[in-house]
Amino acid sequence: MQNYFREAISIVTPYKGTRLRKQMEEEGYVISSDTDFFDLFHETFKHNNFKKRELFELTEWLKENIAYPKWLKERMSSFQ
Repeated sequence: MQNYFREAISIVTPYKGTRLRKQMEEEGYVISSDTDFFDLFHETFKHNNFKKRELFELTEWLKENIAYPKWLKERMSSFQ
């Protein structure tokens, strides 16, 4: 049996009650307290190098091209 490793690509989420959240609040980075968006896929903070939508788009590109490339999806579907 072969082992397959997959990368987990997500956006960091500063959950309430964490040191990360406290630090990001102190530095003025938090933009959302809506827990509906605390899912590792939505931006809940501002980033110095990316606009809000750019971070999401980069994450999606990484998932499509690095973590779950088409050739791997096709290979894995042949085992099902």
